[in-house]
Amino acid sequence: MEAPNRDDKYTHNEESKVSFEELIAAGNSLKTIGQIMELIGAANLFSLNERPTPGDKQVVSGIVLQTIGQIIHTTGIFQQLGEPSDEVMLQGQKNEIAGTSLKTAG
Repeated sequence: MEAPNRDDKYTHNEESKVSFEELIAAGNSLKTIGQIMELIGAANLFSLNERPTPGDKQVVSGIVLQTIGQIIHTTGIFQQLGEPSDEVMLQGQKNEIAGTSLKTAG
């Protein structure tokens, strides 16, 4: 039985990396869907409140910022899938960072 050669190991590692990148992107997609659902629920709940407090408004505003940040973050992850150009990869990383910053601010 032959030992796997270096090229086979490289190919296996690259295939594994792609699988994990796709798993990360799928997980972030689910987080984005959940964040959008949270926003819809909070906005509807807020609209039913007859006397919203400033705190209620801040909570909804924070969820809006978090949702926008999550969408931008997930967009950045998808930009980095496959073999993008260096420019696209850099933009994807910038979007991830910007999205994370917005989520934190929210």
